[in-house]
Amino acid sequence: MISDELSQLSRGEQQEDSVNPANEDLQQFLSLLQQLKVKGCNILVVGDPARNVFTECSNHLFGDDDALRQRIFAVTDAHPESIVDRLPDPNVAPRPVSNTTTVLNHAGPPRSITAATDLDTEPALAGIEEIQIADPNLQGLQSELIEAIEETAWENDPIRPAEIRVGLDSLGPLLKHYPLSVVKRFLRKTTSTVLQHDAMAHYLLMEPYGHDYVQELTSEFDAIVELRSVDPETNGHDAEQRWRVPSAGLTMDWLPV
Repeated sequence: MISDELSQLSRGEQQEDSVNPANEDLQQFLSLLQQLKVKGCNILVVGDPARNVFTECSNHLFGDDDALRQRIFAVTDAHPESIVDRLPDPNVAPRPVSNTTTVLNHAGPPRSITAATDLDTEPALAGIEEIQIADPNLQGLQSELIEAIEETAWENDPIRPAEIRVGLDSLGPLLKHYPLSVVKRFLRKTTSTVLQHDAMAHYLLMEPYGHDYVQELTSEFDAIVELRSVDPETNGHDAEQRWRVPSAGLTMDWLPV
């Protein structure tokens, strides 16, 4: 679990007694999330709010701007602008963003995200390594993603827990183009590699928590983040998140994203 997310959950508990009626459940939840950060974890992010809410949540999961993180973006349908929104501020990042960021492009039809983008408009993408995956099969993305994680761990040895941050945006196109069994096999290979290197990965799926795809895939992940839009005039914010750890039977109440 990311430190700023842990702090946010703790603040929410102090501000709203309804976050969790049993304080021991909250402490167990926070303890589990801290363990996930140390041991590595895979997080599924679901819901049906606007796309920018997923981008904001993904940005949090990639980690604080001023912390050293090795970021790997696996892209199937994300726009260049949404990637820029998740990059750290170069003025506070401990190393140049181009040295700590890799983009794996599995979009179809193939299109460059960094080279074909107007770098005058999106200068933050300049110099970032982009690997375009020509293999139309899911094996191509799987191989490149696993290789990127392993190479990043080797090049930065000794790697610290949660230093490698992986984001896949999104699972939707994969589920549309490949059988569910193939996507599950891809996830098992990828999530296993993430755990081997004490990394943190999150996978976006723009479907509500009750959708068949979400229910089929929850067992492949260590935690689920559910997102929703809310009335900003009533709530003081326009989107909320709810964390679940299914293996422990724990679910937090809704908090601002």
